[in-house]
Amino acid sequence: MNHKTEHSTGIFAIGTLLATDDLVADEIVSQGLAVKGRQLGWVTAEGTLIEAYRMLCTTRVGDRVVWLLARGEVRSVDKFRDLLRTVDWNNALYAGGNVRVDVTGKVGWVKDTRFAGQLVMDAIRDQASLAERPRPEYESDQPDVRIAVRFGRGQVDIGVNLNRTPLNQRGYRAEGGEAPLRETLAQVMLARLKVDRKVPAIITDPCCGSGTILIEACMRLNQIAPQCHRSSDQLSKWTGLERISWTAITAEERTKERQCKTRFMGFDIDPDAVTRARANIERAGLSHLISVEVGEIKDFSPAQMNISETDQTWILANPPYGNRLGRDDDLVTLYRLLRDKCKAFANASLGLITSERTLVQALGLRSNKKWEMQAGGLRLNIARFELGLKSEQFNNEDNTIPPEEVLPLLNRLSKNLKNRSKLLKYNNINCYRVYDSELPEFNVVIDRFADYLHIQEYRPPKTVDPKSANHRRQLVRQWVPKHLGIPLKQAIYKERFRQSRKSQYEKRAEPLCIH
Repeated sequence: MNHKTEHSTGIFAIGTLLATDDLVADEIVSQGLAVKGRQLGWVTAEGTLIEAYRMLCTTRVGDRVVWLLARGEVRSVDKFRDLLRTVDWNNALYAGGNVRVDVTGKVGWVKDTRFAGQLVMDAIRDQASLAERPRPEYESDQPDVRIAVRFGRGQVDIGVNLNRTPLNQRGYRAEGGEAPLRETLAQVMLARLKVDRKVPAIITDPCCGSGTILIEACMRLNQIAPQCHRSSDQLSKWTGLERISWTAITAEERTKERQCKTRFMGFDIDPDAVTRARANIERAGLSHLISVEVGEIKDFSPAQMNISETDQTWILANPPYGNRLGRDDDLVTLYRLLRDKCKAFANASLGLITSERTLVQALGLRSNKKWEMQAGGLRLNIARFELGLKSEQFNNEDNTIPPEEVLPLLNRLSKNLKNRSKLLKYNNINCYRVYDSELPEFNVVIDRFADYLHIQEYRPPKTVDPKSANHRRQLVRQWVPKHLGIPLKQAIYKERFRQSRKSQYEKRAEPLCIH
C-alpha cells in the first residue's frame, strides 16, 4: 500500500470525535471521493495523495488525516510484526528523523498501547539498520513525523499522520480563557444544527467567551478552509510531503471563498473574554465580519442588534455548565434567563451545546432535535429550539412524544384516572389525589384541585445520584401537567423533607385561595 507519486490512488483515513463519522463521510463525498469504510471515530476513503492533503485542508470536523501504508488482520502479535515488516519504512521516512507513534483502538493481545508502539519503532529501526541508515529516535513532544496505528475488530490500519499538530488547532486561538470550546466540536454543533442550510441574516452568541463558535460559523458560511493558514512546518516531514505542494493546495482553496451577507455578533459579560475574542478574530482575519462587545444576557434583545421581525436569526451558545468549569453554581437561573431573552426574537432558532441535560430541560423549551456525543470525558448534548414564528409552526406539529423514562408514570396516571372516573363524575368531585408514590423511581404525590395541580416530591436519600434525581424531577414538572391538560403556570411544586427545630414552623408563602 505504498505509493510513490502524488497521482497514485491509495487509502487514507480521517480520525474524528465519536459519533461524528457521518459528518466526516459527508465531507469526503462533497469532495467527490468514495468512502471505503466507517467506524466510530475513523472514516476511510480512496483517493490520491493530493486529495488526502486537500481533505486535511478542508475538513472541519476531522482531527487528523492518515495516509495508510498497510492494513490487515492482526489477531496475534506475530501477525502484527509480519504486517509491520511489509512496510517500506526507509522509503517513507527520512534517515535519522524523530518519530512518534500514536496507538488507538483495541485488540485482544494489546494490554498496553506502549507495547504496540515499541513494536512499530523496532520495525522501523530494524529496516534502517539493515540499510545502514541512521536509526530514528522516538520523540513525543516535537516529532518530525507521526505514525498512526489504529486497531479495531481484529484489524489494524498503519500510516503516516499527515498533520503533526491536531487539526482543531487552527492557529487563531492563542488564549482560550476558562474552559474554551474545541474548534472541531463547534463545527460538529454547526453541522448538526445545519446553520448553513439557509443563510441567516445574523448569527449571534450571547456568551461568546473566546469567540470560537462565531469564528467557526463565519468560516463555515464564507466557505473558508479551516487549515488555509496552516504552515507546512505543522505537517509531518515524510517523503510524501515533497511530492505535493501544500502552498498550491491552500491557494486553490482560498479561491473558493465567498463573502455572505450574514452579520456575526457576540457578547460576553467578561471584558477580558471580549479582549481575547477580538484578538482571536483578528488572528483569523475576520475582524471585518465579526463584532464582539461587552454585554450581559439580561440585556440580550433584538433591539440591541437592530434586528427586525423578518430577519432570520441564529442564536448559538455554549453557556457555562458545572462539570466543564469545575464548580457547582446554580446555573438553572442563567439558562431560564437566556430562555426568556430568546423568546423576544420573532424569527429565530436557538442552538445550545452543554454537558448538563438537566440544564437543557430547565429552559422549559421544547426542542425539535437533540444529539448526544462523547468528547473530552463529557457526554455532550446539542439541542435545537425554534423561537417566535418558527416556534408557533413547530408547536402546531404533532410531535409531543414524551421520553420513555417518564412513560411508566404517565401510564400510571392514566390508569388511576380511568379507575376513578365513574366515582369522580357521579359525585361531581374536582379535588382528588391522582398519584401517591406508587412507583419507586417517581416518589411524588400529585393532587388535583380543580384547574390546578399540586405536586409534592419526597427529597431523595443521599444514596441517590443528585443528577439522576434532578433529571426525573424535570421530567415530572414538564410532562405531568401536559399529560393531564393543565397549563404549566397552574402547576405548583413542593419538596417534602424532614425539618427540625424552628425551621418547621416558618412561614413559607401566602396561601393559595381557589374559588
